[in-house]
Amino acid sequence: MPGKDEKAVHETFENFYAVNVAYDLTHQWITQPGPFSYDYRWLSSAGAEADMKNVGARHFEKIYGVDPDTIEIL
Repeated sequence: MPGKDEKAVHETFENFYAVNVAYDLTHQWITQPGPFSYDYRWLSSAGAEADMKNVGARHFEKIYGVDPDTIEIL
């Protein structure tokens, strides 16, 4: 973006997408039975599925203090 600090813009995009991933996982937790789905290929065409899962789980854990894959499914 012309006239904007590239680092600040990049950081803003990263934060925006992190919040979207956290929202999606929270929504899954509340509304869907079964294990979490980490389908975040829309974030990166080059990112491996395992990387996308790590990104999602890391942000979820930052917010809730628990790894989403350790939650007992009832």
